[in-house]
Amino acid sequence: MIEAPEVCDDGDRVDDGVCNPDCTMAGCPLYFAACDAIDDNGCESNLLLSDQYCGNCTITCIHPHTDATCLGGYCMLSACRDFYGDCNLDPNDGCEIDLQTSDAFCGGCTNPGCDSSSHCVGGACVPI
Repeated sequence: MIEAPEVCDDGDRVDDGVCNPDCTMAGCPLYFAACDAIDDNGCESNLLLSDQYCGNCTITCIHPHTDATCLGGYCMLSACRDFYGDCNLDPNDGCEIDLQTSDAFCGGCTNPGCDSSSHCVGGACVPI
């Protein structure tokens, strides 16, 4: 039995053990793209499952303080870490707000925030 190649000699993508000649830098199969622009690995990115290139070559699910994965071409945020929150509800930019220091979202995304006489310190509004 001949083992299927993991990478084709000319950089084409492997489909079920067969090199796919239709995959070129100019045109990739549906849901695949050559996001890194390296000819040697062809259409390396699965846009439906790649956390680095989710949906297209410009969207990543990899963000600081965020646990997210690409499913079906959409970033699915599962959790925020390190006292950060996804206050704009956009999984494409992850958990963008530091809830320990944000005057607008002090302590949580649904909190009213600090007024002009206080600042957020450690997740609580503290008078200036």
